[in-house]
Parts: sequence; C-alpha cells; structure tokens
Amino acid sequence: MTISDLLDKKARGIFTDDEVLRGELIALDSMDGKILFDTYRNKAEHIQKFLRGEVVALWADVRLCRGVGFGDYFKPVMKCYVRHGSWERGEAE
Repeated sequence: MTISDLLDKKARGIFTDDEVLRGELIALDSMDGKILFDTYRNKAEHIQKFLRGEVVALWADVRLCRGVGFGDYFKPVMKCYVRHGSWERGEAE
C-alpha cells in the first residue's frame, strides 16, 4: 500500500465518497522516525512529494489539543511509517 492509496478518495455516489482513511495522518520516516508530513499542518504540495512512498506500518494514536475555555482534549489520528526514496531524488530536506 502506498500513501496515495491511503489518501485516495473513490467516488461512490452523488453526495458521498469512500475514503480508506477518514481523519488526519502523520507520516514518519521508516529509517529515522522523523515526521515527513502531517495532513493537518502541511499543505498538499508538500504531501505530494511522498505519495509514492510505501506504508510499512500503520497504527492509531491520539493528539493532545489545547482547548479554549473548557480544557484540553484528545483527537484521534493515524500514524504510519513510510519507506520512500525521496532522499535519492533530492526531494527531501
């Protein structure tokens, strides 16, 4: 499975679409564990660099969000390790 398979929307009907992943995704480099992208914080142009990356592992996690007025809350996210060759092509920083 690649990142593009995970983030792809498939047309199902007139008003609804099927998605493999519903929610946010945080992709980590499988070699060093550094964050490659976060679908909540990064723009689509940055995420497109890693669409051909292979998903090695996928798991659920939570993100702590600071609340306004009523306190903090947890938000569910998906995390994955990605094997990619962007360092060979000079795309990664």
